[in-house]
Amino acid sequence: MTKPFFIFQYIVSLIYVLENVALFGILMVFFGFLTTSVNYILLVRSYHKIKETAEKKYMIKVLRNEEEH
Repeated sequence: MTKPFFIFQYIVSLIYVLENVALFGILMVFFGFLTTSVNYILLVRSYHKIKETAEKKYMIKVLRNEEEH
């Protein structure tokens, strides 16, 4: 939340608050936090699903020169 876009958003929100349009400024910051939080949660869930899939062990039969190993 410290990338240039978010810093710009905070400054604009502060200007809205100073211009007596506080609700709009507060809602902008709130929805910024909300979307960033949802993105983070979805990223963590995807990471755990990928990790689960990668850790599965399968028993396989290997044939070499018509012999099973």
